[in-house]
Amino acid sequence: MVSVTPLMQREVVWHEAPDRAALAKMLADALEQAAREALEAGGEAFFAVAGGDTPKATLREFGTRVLPWRKVCLVPTDERVVPVASPYSNERLLRELLPQARVLGLMSPQTLFDHSPVTLAAQADQRLSLLPRRFDAVLLGMGSDAHTAALFAGAEGLAAALCPAPRPAVVSLIPNPLPVDAPYARLTLTLGRLTWTRRLWLLVTGADKRRVLEQALARPDSLLRPVSALLTPGASSASPLEIFWAP
Repeated sequence: MVSVTPLMQREVVWHEAPDRAALAKMLADALEQAAREALEAGGEAFFAVAGGDTPKATLREFGTRVLPWRKVCLVPTDERVVPVASPYSNERLLRELLPQARVLGLMSPQTLFDHSPVTLAAQADQRLSLLPRRFDAVLLGMGSDAHTAALFAGAEGLAAALCPAPRPAVVSLIPNPLPVDAPYARLTLTLGRLTWTRRLWLLVTGADKRRVLEQALARPDSLLRPVSALLTPGASSASPLEIFWAP
């Protein structure tokens, strides 16, 4: 089922699947189509992709598609300040799930890991500036607290991360409180860089998260419910926010 709702200055489009396996295939189809369109335009496919558990099935399915993978470049939407070898690293997750693609990590090179999160964010911002064009698609997830990427309510650095301009592209945040399951400072693409994209996708599963998301959409507040910041025009106001959901 697809429903469309105009809201504020960004349109919201819902795509619903009967189960999570069908949802993974639906999103993998969308990624493949976006990749082929970008490649046919004469360049490479350029995606920003969330980490965590929710997108794993989608990325595994996407990885089965026949594409010129060295022309597909992936950037994590956010990263924990941990070595790339850590099981908490989103870059590591992308490299494991899509080893045939190119991954531009936010924490690379590892030799600079002993720097502060602010310095690491500046270095990541400089690397990303070498690809000064909009994403072909951005695939985000959402936590049960309405955070997306590393845009956490109450985080130190959230206001800077909500900047609607595409530069700086990367900033550091310190969630407050730190999540118990991953108590690390974060690097995140800013709202302006996330929304500088041809397609803006949000992957959500389960009835509980749907309720959280619907509340955020009904009462947008970027500081209290950061996912609602995706409704703002940003750098690509023509792109709708497409929500992919399954029970």
